[in-house]
Amino acid sequence: MLGVLYCVSTLLFLSHQTMKNPDITDAALLWHRFATDEALTETQVTQFKDYFNLLTEWNKRINITRIVTLPDVLAYHFSDSLEFGRHIPPKDHAATIIDVGSGGGFPGIPLAIKYPQMQIILLEVTHKKVLFLEAVIKTLNLHNVTIDTRDWRTYLHHAQTPVDYVCARASLKVPDLMYVYTAHKRYTATQVVYWASQNFVIPPSYISSVVHDYAYTVGEKKRRLIFFKKPAHPKDTI
Repeated sequence: MLGVLYCVSTLLFLSHQTMKNPDITDAALLWHRFATDEALTETQVTQFKDYFNLLTEWNKRINITRIVTLPDVLAYHFSDSLEFGRHIPPKDHAATIIDVGSGGGFPGIPLAIKYPQMQIILLEVTHKKVLFLEAVIKTLNLHNVTIDTRDWRTYLHHAQTPVDYVCARASLKVPDLMYVYTAHKRYTATQVVYWASQNFVIPPSYISSVVHDYAYTVGEKKRRLIFFKKPAHPKDTI
């Protein structure tokens, strides 16, 4: 009952603000909808707002993303990243995850905000983007996120941390990511998670490795989240 009253009072407040300043209220409504859809706490909403502000400010100086408007960032960066959490077992909300080629921090940072028990490793080699990620981690006070500046293959051969999932949103191709299974025996049980377009064609040699292939819609785009396991006969295909 209190939750219903809170939602009603919030909507009444936003409706009142619309008459005074439509632009501000449009943003407030977008944030309210995002917070409700993702079941975020007040603290988490504040972190996402700070993240958005950092992203747009830094993007004026360095090229982080072409997606910069609030509606698009909420949909195509934040919600799209959080889609992963909807398709893993609840126990894995405390998993260890590598975000390969993190760039602006997607999907790693949104997942770190939503699931503070997750351990997130951001792999990023571009110095300017590393500086941005460091600023985000510091500002949002994310103790569950670390940055590694080594390239993907070097990381695999030298890192000591076992991981549950390797995630990538358009940073590397599937064969590159599947190298995780030939690099070291510690990654045998790791799953590779790939964000793909609706029309993405899975490489034939990895079709038998698909664990799940989830179709979903974010904003106006139809997307897929594909989970891979270790191939029966892994090999270096690059």
